[in-house]
Amino acid sequence: MIRNPELAELAHKLKDALSITGFLAKERGISPRRTANGRTWYLCPLHAERTASFVVRAGKDGYERFRCFGCHAGGDIFDFMQALEGYPDYITTLRTLAERYEIPWPARNGEDTSAASRVLDAATEYYARELAGSPLAYLERRGFPEAFLKAHHVGYAPAKPGSGFTRYAEAQEFDHAAEAVGLIQGPTETWPRRDFFFDRIIFPNRSGGHTIDLQGRALLTTRKPKYLSLPGSRRRVYNVDACAHPHVILCEGIPDTLSVLRAGLPACGIYGTEGWTRELQPLFRRCRRVYVALDRDATGRAIEIAKDFGVRGRVLVPLPELGPKGDLNDWLVGPAKADPGRFKELLAAAMAQSPTPWGLWIEGLADVPLWDRHEQLEPLLIELASMPRIPRALHLQMLHEKAGISEETLFQAVRDLEGDAAAADEAE
Repeated sequence: MIRNPELAELAHKLKDALSITGFLAKERGISPRRTANGRTWYLCPLHAERTASFVVRAGKDGYERFRCFGCHAGGDIFDFMQALEGYPDYITTLRTLAERYEIPWPARNGEDTSAASRVLDAATEYYARELAGSPLAYLERRGFPEAFLKAHHVGYAPAKPGSGFTRYAEAQEFDHAAEAVGLIQGPTETWPRRDFFFDRIIFPNRSGGHTIDLQGRALLTTRKPKYLSLPGSRRRVYNVDACAHPHVILCEGIPDTLSVLRAGLPACGIYGTEGWTRELQPLFRRCRRVYVALDRDATGRAIEIAKDFGVRGRVLVPLPELGPKGDLNDWLVGPAKADPGRFKELLAAAMAQSPTPWGLWIEGLADVPLWDRHEQLEPLLIELASMPRIPRALHLQMLHEKAGISEETLFQAVRDLEGDAAAADEAE
């Protein structure tokens, strides 16, 4: 939901001007392929397919919504255009469409987004110059040589609040813009103006040659929070350009992402286990494989995220010898001994063996009393019912071997659930 009333009005104007079916016909020349269950089906423009699995229908608000039963993408016209044309976020999608259809973008309290971009770039340069001494030594011990850190613009915020970036910004006369971005905190009864980041390693998130966000990591693990992002709700993907690769490792955080990049493999990262949202899924539409690699203690969350990619999703779990909280950076400096070539070999081998989220779910099924087994399996069977036939058959064969239930019984259970879903769908 858009809380800004002016942007909400703009979104309604765009929805009135745009049509998913109209765009398919006029801009892409995609005609309906078949009609079934009272719906018209198209070949999905977001992925390659031979059988039409893309359907458009009216939502509760009267505007069109789409769903693809092949790649599992779905949403409104903005989700569709974001996925189709590769915009990094929702606001960029709105802004681009507004310019294309000549609908004025609302001014918001004199907001100057170019000023925010300049401030973030200037802060990135400042923090990069400050990276030396013990912070640099710490990062080198974690497998990141100085040249690699410079290439990724990693920096350090000085330890004393108010003595670093704030004074620099004041001297360069962009302190008010920096305060608006959140890099400078305003004065209080007990504190003068001071830096938002201090005594933290700074990881810039860059795209298109500019910094779009900054995140700080505490050097001392006792400091809370360990990771600190700029004020305001953000759902970002670090190194978002990697999402265009045929295969990519999706990491839990920026240091893990840098660890994979050190090995020369495509990687991007979310801001912690709760940094993922399904709205980010269209960024990965070109990927044939997405390997979700969270810390070992977040395997359940990794399974949830990998499901959002359908049968393209895999779960890459760090080695057990890394401990319950083992992560990719531990893997780099531990078994790989900070050797990027060795780490690449280990990752490639692990990727080749990475199961689907449903495969890992089946592997982790616990022994339960015989008469409770159906309650344990029903949620899994419901999800398998919506899966393409061949992957579904492979998962059911694996489930048969794990649970000791005949494949015929499992297939019949899935067919029953499939019929129930179709009936419910027609009733909507």
